[in-house]
Amino acid sequence: MNTLRVLASPRVWLPPVGTVAVLALIFFAYLSAVASPEENLKDLPVALVNEDRGGELGGKQVELGDQVVERRGGSQAASGDVRTDHARGNR
Repeated sequence: MNTLRVLASPRVWLPPVGTVAVLALIFFAYLSAVASPEENLKDLPVALVNEDRGGELGGKQVELGDQVVERRGGSQAASGDVRTDHARGNR
C-alpha cells in the first residue's frame, strides 16, 4: 500500500510528465522545420562561387568550374547571383 501512496504523489509523476511534455514540444518544433523545408527556403539567397583553376585532362585544358556555372548559373552570372573568381596564379 505504501508504494501506491508514493505513486499517487505529484512529486513523483509530475517531473517525468513535465520533461516528456517539454521534449515533445521541442520535437514538434523541430519536425515542423524539417518536414517541409521547401516552404522555409523559398526566399533563401544562394551564391555560386567559382574559384576553379582548371587543369589538364588528356592534354586539353579543362575548366570544370566554368561548366558548373554554365549548367547551374547560366545567364544569372550577369545579374550578380554567380560570382566567378579565377584564382590562377593567386595561390
